[in-house]
Amino acid sequence: MFVHRLTEPQKRAFFGLASEMIAADLEIADREMNYLRRLLDESGLDGELDEIGGDVDIDRSIFDDREARLAVTVEILIIAAIDGDLHRDEASFANALIYDFGINETERRKLVQVAGNISSAMTGVEQLIGGEI
Repeated sequence: MFVHRLTEPQKRAFFGLASEMIAADLEIADREMNYLRRLLDESGLDGELDEIGGDVDIDRSIFDDREARLAVTVEILIIAAIDGDLHRDEASFANALIYDFGINETERRKLVQVAGNISSAMTGVEQLIGGEI
C-alpha cells in the first residue's frame, strides 16, 4: 500500500525486512505471502520474492527520512497482523524496528491502529467475495 513511496534501494531493503518479519514466528502464512506479492507488484521491482532483499544484511539507515520510516513500519505491522495472529516474535521484531526508527509512542499507537484497520478491512473483503485478495 505504501511501498511506492520508497526509493528502489529502500524497496529492496524493505523486502528484506518483510522476509524477516514473515519468518519471525517460524510460520509462513498464505495471507502474509499473498500480501507480500501484492506489495512486490506495487513496488515495480523485477524478480521473485526470494530474489529481492533475501539473505541481505539490511542497513536500516537506508530509510533516512520520516516518510520512509513510517511507510516501512506500517507495512511491517500489516504483515504481522494480516494472518490474524500476532506472534510475540513478530511483535518483538516490530518493536525493535519502531525503536530503531525513533518512532514515538503516539505514532506507534496510530501505526498499530492503522495496520489493524487495514488488515481487518482486507480480511472482511476476502470473506465478502469468497477468496483472498
